[in-house]
Amino acid sequence: MSRYKVLEILNTKEIIINYGFENGAQKGDKLRIVETGEPIIVDGKDYGTYDAIKAEVSVSVVYEKFSVCKSVITVSFSPLTEIIASTITKSTTTTDEPLNVDRSLISNRKLPAITPIKVGDRVVILPKIKH
Repeated sequence: MSRYKVLEILNTKEIIINYGFENGAQKGDKLRIVETGEPIIVDGKDYGTYDAIKAEVSVSVVYEKFSVCKSVITVSFSPLTEIIASTITKSTTTTDEPLNVDRSLISNRKLPAITPIKVGDRVVILPKIKH
């Protein structure tokens, strides 16, 4: 069972998670609320579960044994953004182009259905990005 979970839903924008100062929580930490999927086991080795992501949240207030988290979208713009953007003629996008795979090995594994966030949902702490 997961170490961290949703303890309480305060409102439609804030939840409480059992991840606090005691666990190394810091304001701004990123977390995922997940719907646990099937385990990925290859050659007897467990690689974890294929989880559906319900939400990504950020710690807004840290207490000793819990944190208040909310969904946060951070958008940063530099004053040079418009100048740079106007000079770029080629952009990179991700598409659903088919890969050249051995079709006999396709597993057709499905993500679990995503349900609304509820008390007890598993929480995954995302690694801190070092700049």
